[in-house]
Amino acid sequence: MTMTASQLAAKHEKTVSAHACHINLTAPELLQQAISRGEGELSKQGSLVVNTGPRTGRSPQDRFIVCHPGEAQQAIDWSEVNRPMEPLYFDNLWLQAEDYLQQLPESYSGIWRSGQHTQHGLNIRITTELAWHQLLADHLLVRPEIEQSNWEMLCLPGFVCDPMRDHVHSDAATIIDFSGRRILLLGMHYAAEIKKAIFTVQNYLLPMKGVLPLHAAASQDKDGKVAMMLGLSATGKTCLISDDGRDLIGDDEHGWSDDGVFNLENGCYARCAFITEEEQPVIFDAIKQGAILENAVLDHHGEPDFTNIRITENIRATYPLSAIRNRVKPPVAGQPDVLIFLSCDCSGVLPPVTRLNKAQAAYYYLSGYTATVGDSEINHNNGYTPTFSSCFGAPFFPRPAGIYAEQLFNKLESSETTVYMVNTGWKGGVPSASHGGNPLGKRYCLQQTRTIITAILSGELEQQGFHSLDHIDLQVPVAIEGIDPLDLDPANAWPDKVSYLRAAENLCQEFKVNFSRFEVAHQIEDAGLNMI
Repeated sequence: MTMTASQLAAKHEKTVSAHACHINLTAPELLQQAISRGEGELSKQGSLVVNTGPRTGRSPQDRFIVCHPGEAQQAIDWSEVNRPMEPLYFDNLWLQAEDYLQQLPESYSGIWRSGQHTQHGLNIRITTELAWHQLLADHLLVRPEIEQSNWEMLCLPGFVCDPMRDHVHSDAATIIDFSGRRILLLGMHYAAEIKKAIFTVQNYLLPMKGVLPLHAAASQDKDGKVAMMLGLSATGKTCLISDDGRDLIGDDEHGWSDDGVFNLENGCYARCAFITEEEQPVIFDAIKQGAILENAVLDHHGEPDFTNIRITENIRATYPLSAIRNRVKPPVAGQPDVLIFLSCDCSGVLPPVTRLNKAQAAYYYLSGYTATVGDSEINHNNGYTPTFSSCFGAPFFPRPAGIYAEQLFNKLESSETTVYMVNTGWKGGVPSASHGGNPLGKRYCLQQTRTIITAILSGELEQQGFHSLDHIDLQVPVAIEGIDPLDLDPANAWPDKVSYLRAAENLCQEFKVNFSRFEVAHQIEDAGLNMI
């Protein structure tokens, strides 16, 4: 049942007194509330600097989906990232959460919209314990013209779960009830849990509407040509898509419909460790009055020190799209001309760039080969862990991965979209020389990756042409202006070819083992990484 803002407010009066529930505050009001309550401090630029406590990354092991019998149950890909929860346990937790909410001196509530497409939006009432969590919703989501919602989220970071009592994994949990249209975030200060829970809901709903959700950044050039970059968190989407000369559509979550591409959000969530004004001017300039900085350290002048990773390497900035000068307004565009898969390869095997045919695109999309970077997830060190994350975002895609891959393949069949895979990882070896006895490699520098991205977007790569590598079944450009031709063949970066071939054989085998869990057409399965 859809409820208006006034009806929802009346409902909340039963659990929170009217004066304690701040409804639909503006961004400046929320910022002031956060400061007055001691939730954070202001930087010299006026950004709100907050600390998320021991959880400085997402907690995928604490994510649950309510398992109702019937169709919804069969539609979920139950796994380590889609853990089932009994409806009775969820209902009990929801009641406990409402009781906890009633005891708070104040809370914050508003109706927000995910999805910039007029037909594919999702309105959700978000009630938060902290003012800055509501401010994040203001930055990342849209205030709908009609204040109605049919989803509800409770975000209560001060609520401590009991694993035995509550049937959860730890003292915190994110639980999504698709049938009941409810989201419960307990014990979670790290704000990405809010945005990713809503993204997960959209990733469940949109395929039923013929819309492919993508964990991707998107931009458009002056001629209206659209590019999208897919990648796991912290692999460079926001950084690479935010370059000058193109208009930003969005940095993280999009839908691909028959009409074209649209942003699911209204703001950006940028990784900030080690950024500089020279290398990332668009992001740097957006971190100003009213932006949110998670786990940044201020120097004695009150300036954020992005080289200080004492708290975490996963420093994050949240700001609205309005903070970006060059952006598409509204953030919708036509069909994508280019898709780029960002693969952070820790093996040193993949070339810096390769062009993929449609079957290869489906294979590498399903595989989602990349790395978990730094501590974007808890229980990861400030390092790089190779991973296969289907759809370049497995924790956010609740349906079987094959559903999304089939949609991608169909979109590519009916469009003229060209697909590339760019290696933002290593060449000549691995991050640690002790890993498997392989030599120590070197990471592709940001400037080199940007040169490659520019060549893709300008059409230079298609003009230069491609040729097949001698050792693995991939095509690389004949030449790229500004790139040493020897760098286009990854074997040339290794101290000897024998070491490279051994590493390549190992990676091919890892791909095969991972892909064995998918049931797809032989055309796609045969398009995988193979030795020649």
